[in-house]
Amino acid sequence: MKTKFSGEKAYKHLAKMAGEMPHRNSGSDNERKAAAYIREYFESLGLKTWTQSFEVDSGVTVTEKVVLGGEVIPCKALPLAGSTGPDGVEGELYFVQSVVEEYVTPEIEGKILLTQGYYRKGIELLNKYRPLAVINIGRAG
Repeated sequence: MKTKFSGEKAYKHLAKMAGEMPHRNSGSDNERKAAAYIREYFESLGLKTWTQSFEVDSGVTVTEKVVLGGEVIPCKALPLAGSTGPDGVEGELYFVQSVVEEYVTPEIEGKILLTQGYYRKGIELLNKYRPLAVINIGRAG
């Protein structure tokens, strides 16, 4: 059986998944809806499908706030990335261009980092110098 890739069909699937089932975190309702959507589509093609269950560490994104110069800025806490504790932290704000070896230097120790490039793989690099907290500037999901 020879099939042709259809960009139009692919885009429709992408639009449905992104529009109706965004933020498909492990164990979420949207993850289950997406799995069912994919399974039903594959079955409509005559494919045999099955679902496997497994345990994963998961987290919940919580709404927090940053207070800067008396201004309250709403934000979201990244799940499974540690916590400042119930009292929060106060300290010097330090801008880091990106979380790569070039920019993560001993100067960040004990500071609250402000960055546009914070990814989970950079956690070990950041922890090397023990900042108080990390604030990632980005679009809230």
